[in-house]
Order: sequence, then structure tokens, then C-alpha cells
Amino acid sequence: MKLRFRSLFLTGFKRLYNQLYLSGTSYEKRWSFQKLIDKLFACEWVSYIKESFKSSDIVIRYLAKYTHRIAISNHRIIAVKDRMVSFSYTDYKDNNKKKILTLDVNKFMDRFLLHVVPYRFVRIRYYGILAHRNKKKEIEACREYYNIESPVYEQDMNVDWQDIYQGVTGTDIRKCPVCGEGNMILLCYFDKPPPGLG
Repeated sequence: MKLRFRSLFLTGFKRLYNQLYLSGTSYEKRWSFQKLIDKLFACEWVSYIKESFKSSDIVIRYLAKYTHRIAISNHRIIAVKDRMVSFSYTDYKDNNKKKILTLDVNKFMDRFLLHVVPYRFVRIRYYGILAHRNKKKEIEACREYYNIESPVYEQDMNVDWQDIYQGVTGTDIRKCPVCGEGNMILLCYFDKPPPGLG
């Protein structure tokens, strides 16, 4: 069954040659693409099929945990006492049960510091058409190839970030979250909480 899937997949992949956007890649020429197909046929590989995410929102939430958050959030730290740190975690091997682990403060810091990015190391890296050096040119080429219009906020660089947010999410964050009608206006910033609120 595994060999059959590999054969069907690569045969179908080969048929897609004229529909794939390969401009500027090493597989632009048909002979180099055929070399790739031959190499993949020669390799021993199997597909690992796992239940997919139910929606794009779930994918975004999943990825956000690994891109823009720290190693452990404050609400997961249950107690810090007598040089011991107790924190909650999810045991994925035991039906996703919530458990509490207590570690010596030094061991806890060792684990925490494994997640600190080294100096000048970029946490999120982009490859292919999203690589920074050629992103603008390649994305435009993709849009031209698939006849897709550039988003409004890319055509007009004077658009407010609130308009961009609304265009992407469909939510106008300037509207009052209670009545949904009135516009919220920023009056001032506080450097520190006013007396009585600190």
C-alpha cells in the first residue's frame, strides 16, 4: 500500500509540471524537474498521515504558541517555594491530561533557558517565495501568474493599520465592543496607572 501511494503521488506530481510555479527555481527546466522525480522514486519514503486541523484558526493558534510566546506563561507557574518551582503542563502521552511538575529552581531555569534564542538568531525564518531578499519580487510574480490582485494595503502604503486589520479579519477595532456602533477615540496614554488603580 505504501509503495502504491508513493507511485500514485509521484506520477500525479509529475503531471503537475505545467501548473506549478517554478520560475527562478532549479526545477524550471523540465529535465531538472524529471531528475527530481527520479530521485524521489529512488528514495525509500512513506507518507505519515495524521488527522488535519479543522480550520485555519486552529492552525494559527497552534503556530502562535511556538512563534510569539515565551517558553512558559505566568499562569502555568503554580508555586515557587523553598527553591522549588511547580508548574502545570499537558501530558500528550496520557490523553492530554493536565499535570503538575515540581523542579528544583536550577533545573527549571536550565529548561527555560533552552528556549531563549541566541544573540542575532532569528526565531522565524522564511524560505522560498517568502525569503526576505526576494519576497516582494516573487510574490508579485505569483500574483501575476495566478491573476491575483494585490491587497489594498499593499497598493496604498498610507492605509492605517486599523484598516489593514479590518481588511484581513473583517473586524473594525475602532467600533465600541459593547454597542458595536460608536467609534472609540484615543484620548491619551498613561505612563503609569493613575492613583488608586496601581
